[in-house]
Amino acid sequence: TNIIQINNELHQRETDIQKMKEESESTIKESSRNALEQMKELVLTRAKIDILRNEMVEKDNAHRKETVQFRALHEELNEIKKDKNNSQEYTPAMP
Repeated sequence: TNIIQINNELHQRETDIQKMKEESESTIKESSRNALEQMKELVLTRAKIDILRNEMVEKDNAHRKETVQFRALHEELNEIKKDKNNSQEYTPAMP
């Protein structure tokens, strides 16, 4: 009976080890699945950040261009005003 008891214990341990192995494999698969999902989310988030960054750069460039155009128009207007004032100051009196 000792041999039978030892054999039963060995069989039970083999069963326990197999069960632990299956649980470990299942845990590894689930962890891998979760890690893959997190990586996908990170990649999508990175892509969204890149898109937003590009949009921000485009808007910033457009704003700079508008600012340069506004300054040029402002300077042109000041020149026109200056020319107008100068021409009024030096207008000879009509006889």
